[in-house]
Amino acid sequence: MGWTSNTASHGLIVNGDNVTALGLAVEHYQQSQVQWNGNNGETVFYQSEDPYDVPSQSSWTYNGANGYPSYEVTSNVCSHAAYGLGIYSFFNVPNVTIFQSNAILAPNISGINFTNMVTVMLSGSGGISNVINNTGGATTSAGAPHDFTPYAGSGSCSTGGTSNVDINSGGAAVSPFVADTDYSGGGTYAVTHTISTTGVTNPAPAAVYQDAREGNITYTVPGFTAGSTHTVRLHFAELYFTTTGQREFDVAINGTPVLTNFDIVAAAGGQYKANVQQFTTTANSSGQIVIHLSNGSVNQPEICGIEIQ
Repeated sequence: MGWTSNTASHGLIVNGDNVTALGLAVEHYQQSQVQWNGNNGETVFYQSEDPYDVPSQSSWTYNGANGYPSYEVTSNVCSHAAYGLGIYSFFNVPNVTIFQSNAILAPNISGINFTNMVTVMLSGSGGISNVINNTGGATTSAGAPHDFTPYAGSGSCSTGGTSNVDINSGGAAVSPFVADTDYSGGGTYAVTHTISTTGVTNPAPAAVYQDAREGNITYTVPGFTAGSTHTVRLHFAELYFTTTGQREFDVAINGTPVLTNFDIVAAAGGQYKANVQQFTTTANSSGQIVIHLSNGSVNQPEICGIEIQ
């Protein structure tokens, strides 16, 4: 119906191993149309259109790239095969140019194989810059299909499944923290001021505390075994306010409140000081850990980083 009237991030999320999809069609969701988290998956024929009414390029970016892939195999997957994939763009908001960096995104490892792919710009603005993993060429002229086959990953798989996740909220990759990902809502804020980590055991790299995501935010981190137990470490530093009582917000993990009217300055002992809050949780029935930050008594939430172990 519309970008703001009936929102949903994904049409299909596959968390199980050894899943086969035959004749799969998924279209018009706001992030990746298909997100595949399970190993040994296979798709035979895939039909997909990107969302039409993306309001701006800045509202549709993923890990620093333009747009979300239509078909996404996530980084914890070691083996996946797909055959006969067609992905099409029609970005139709007047006077707004939208590009999708990759129609397909998957790990570059030897167990990943895609055969017979096509991208088409049906009409509208912008188009698709690459078929898969920044290769395959662009489709930016209406009605001119771009065929690309095959794609085979070449690297080695070191995980075999999600174990540790480190996310730099609101910022770029700072090893071992990856660039901000798996979020919805909020905006970013950054400072150059030195952040003290002396009061924190096992802090994140100092640069993680110099940027943040602010606002009502939900992180939905996939790829875990349903019901598995994990330690969640939330990294904070107050980057704007100077005294207690100026920012108080709530945090819930998989629907369970863990912080109420949390005040970073009070917890850390001042502005520009790191603070870590640690919790134990279990992955939900979809193999996800969902972290939701919402307004409390004063102002909006702010978070610098997330670790899930």
